[in-house]
This record gives sequence, structure tokens and C-alpha cells, in this order.
Amino acid sequence: MTLHPSRYVYWVRNDLRRTDNFTWEALLAHRADHAPDAPLLALVTGPPGWDAQTPFGWSRLSDRRKNLWLQAAQGFEAEWLLQPGATLEFHWGANPADLLPLHAVSGDAGCASRGFTTEEIREERAVAQTARTHGFELNLFENHDVWEPALWNFSLQSLPLTFSGYRRKVEALPPPPLGNPTLPPYPHSTAQPHSDAHPLGGFPFSGDAQSALAHLRRFVWVTDGLRCYKETRNGLLGVDYSGKISPWLATGALSVRTVWKEVNRYESERGANAGSAWFKLELLWRSYFLWAGRVDGARLFGPQCAWNNDIQRRVALWTNGETPNAFVNAGMIELRETGYMSNRIRQNAASYFIHQLGLPWPIGASYFEHHLLDYEPAVNWGNWNHLAGGPRNPGRRPPFDPTQQAAFYDPQGAYQQAWRKCT
Repeated sequence: MTLHPSRYVYWVRNDLRRTDNFTWEALLAHRADHAPDAPLLALVTGPPGWDAQTPFGWSRLSDRRKNLWLQAAQGFEAEWLLQPGATLEFHWGANPADLLPLHAVSGDAGCASRGFTTEEIREERAVAQTARTHGFELNLFENHDVWEPALWNFSLQSLPLTFSGYRRKVEALPPPPLGNPTLPPYPHSTAQPHSDAHPLGGFPFSGDAQSALAHLRRFVWVTDGLRCYKETRNGLLGVDYSGKISPWLATGALSVRTVWKEVNRYESERGANAGSAWFKLELLWRSYFLWAGRVDGARLFGPQCAWNNDIQRRVALWTNGETPNAFVNAGMIELRETGYMSNRIRQNAASYFIHQLGLPWPIGASYFEHHLLDYEPAVNWGNWNHLAGGPRNPGRRPPFDPTQQAAFYDPQGAYQQAWRKCT
């Protein structure tokens, strides 16, 4: 980073938090050592595709997804502006390579958190090129995982082809350095409700970081959700059957390091159990998809898709919850009405799209991108690619049978009945 920058410019992407934000911490540490009076400017652009349309008739971000990002950004703004000399501007959907030259000048130091997929990396390269042209620099930091390549004893390019191979390698490593093991003090706070929350929705919360930390504290310590997590994680209705942290991880309002530390503290104070171990396993799955996204590049997003009247008609049956399968239909109605689905139903809905309907899976992945509050590019497309039998699923597990799944996970039909009433 420039030794004595005239100003620090923080390009804010999906890292809308103060707690466990390596990019913010690196910026402040450098400022304290080299330019303590330098002003701070945060430029918030949000995720790529903010106002973009897909070829399939829907936008890349639904209004509900945008609202979650706006809530996260408001929480970020409140904390950022507590710093002396700090200002902030929102430029939702702006091309950062065009935006930064309008705000950064020679002698400024730029900071941002690294992305994982081709579109994010393309943005970074364009900004870095622009920075060199205009005499300022862009410094990129890993800011989205507990396990990152700097901690590995293997290279990113040798990332195992399967999750099980990755898990074995990572679990053999020394524990990652995590710093302070406790949450910031929000002893009496509760997660605020989402402004357009559906009464049946599984994620009825606001997108800001304080709500994220309050909910994490409630899930881990108040409801003791980790103790029975392995048994409840396949729930379908309500809030408490799973951690519900993924939307905050997607915007960066919550750091996965914060979550991992809190689970470690829980295990230290209340004892490790099958539920806490399974919760960590799912965080490790997310980790694998993130790094696989960086390795796989454009292959992650699958082949080009035909789009004709027949495909459009069959896709509409799925998106509207009008397929022959009531379990899948309930999930698709929940997704449309709330922007959220449990892991169990989204796996079934995606598998049905691919294997029973025989439709091109990137179209389904694009529809999930439109709606899912917890959409992360590498995780969403990685899961769809995996379900479609992509190269990171060499075992080619059989498709889900949604009729059998419904009989096991919704034996009384409560989930299907609840969302049928919403049509």
C-alpha cells in the first residue's frame, strides 16, 4: 500500500460489516501507521448485475434481494461514519472501473475485498488497470472465509476435485487464527424484522449487521440451536430449525469467521456435539464452493442455454409452482413469496428441474439468483453444477425423489399445505 497516501478509498462490495472485516482492519492499521489524518471514503457498489436483466425474463436481483442489500448498507454506513474523517457514497450498480477514477486520484490508496467468480474477478482486474492508469493503487484482501489458501499446505490450483478431499486436507491443518473469540456486546438487542417479511418466511429479519449478530447470539446461546442442529436442520417451516445466517453471509453483513469463533466458544463452554460438528461441516461446504468457484472460472456457470417457447413454458410451470409435484411446488411458491427456501427443499426443487423436467440447469440457477436472499455466486452455481453431475460430483449421486422426500420430511403435508394456501 502507498506509504503515505493522501486518502484511503474503500470499494465496498459484499463486506457490509465492521466486525471481522479484514479489509477495513487493514485499511485502519495502515492509516494509523502512515497517514493518521488521511480522510476515508467508502464507495458502495453492491453486487454485479444490480439492474441487469437475464435472457429469461427476470432481473438478476429481485426487489426483495435489493432491499436486503440496502438494509445491510445502512448498517454499514452508520458504523463507517463513526470514524473521524470518514465519508460514504452509494453507487448501486455502477461500473467500479468507471466509478473509481471519478473519486480516486494519484496518491490515494484503494482497498477492496476479493471476489471468487469470473464476473467479480473481471471487475477487480478492470479497476486495477484503471488504478494504474490514474496513479492510485488497488489493494485486495481475502475477507470471506475461515480457511483461505494462505493457511493451506496445498495450492489453490490443486484444490481437490471433491468436497471430501478438501475436507480431509483442511481438517488436517492447524486451527485457523481467529483472534478475539467473542461477539461485540449487544446483550439486549434482537434481530430487527425485515421490512417486507412474509408471515411464513424462514428469514424474517433485517439485513443489517447488528440484526445478524443479535440473531447469531440468539441461535447459539438462547435457543441452544447447535445442540439439536443435526436433527432439526432439514426442517421446512419456521425460523429455528436452522441457523438462518446465510443471507447475512451473502451481503457480508456477517463474517463466517465470527460464526466459526462463536461455534468454537459454544463447544468450549457447553461441549461439542453432533449438531455443532454438522454446522461447521456446512460452513466448510460453503468454503469449498467459494474456492472451487475461483479455480473453475467460466466452467462454473455451465453451457450456453437454448431459450425457446417449449423451454419457456416448462420453466414457467416450475417457477409458478405448477408442476405435477406438490412438494416442489410448495418450495417454488415459498421462494417467490419470501426469497428463501430451506436447504432441503431447494435441493429437491433444483434436482427436479434438472432431472425430472430435463431443463438446462443454468436457467434454474439464474432464477435462484433472482430470488435467493442468500445468493452467493460461487455457492449457488456450484450447487447447481454439482446436482447436474458436473466435474466436482464425480460420484454422480442419484437425483432426489421429491415424492419420497416429501413423505419423509413433510409426512403430515404441513409444509405443502401452508404454501398451497398462498397461491
